[in-house]
Amino acid sequence: MKKITLLVLSLMICAPALLAFTGGQSQTQYHQFNQRQQQAARTYYDKNKDQPVFKQPDQWSNDNEGRLQQGQVLDDNMRKWSHPAPAALTRSLGRPPRGYRHVVIGPHVVLVDSGNRVHDAIHLELNVGH
Repeated sequence: MKKITLLVLSLMICAPALLAFTGGQSQTQYHQFNQRQQQAARTYYDKNKDQPVFKQPDQWSNDNEGRLQQGQVLDDNMRKWSHPAPAALTRSLGRPPRGYRHVVIGPHVVLVDSGNRVHDAIHLELNVGH
């Protein structure tokens, strides 16, 4: 009985610290970016915005911004414009859940599932588009 009580007390003490460290969500089970991940993406982008992976497609329009909303499926053009997120960026975001991946489409980091459905997007620049 003492072992169980000690275990419960330990969990009660450690759980808030663990949640604070992970931003309140499991690093392997998230389906939306948390604040820490958004900041990590912005920091990475600020230091690496000249990388070709972040180049805005020439055919980009403001209509494309609406296609990067939760629940939208990437169309053929969006899939063509998407690139796997650089390894260093993925490391800073944390591994996506099983069946998901991080892609970069211009100045956007997008969490998509295996069916190319958008679950979340970080818009790294304001007023993008032509």
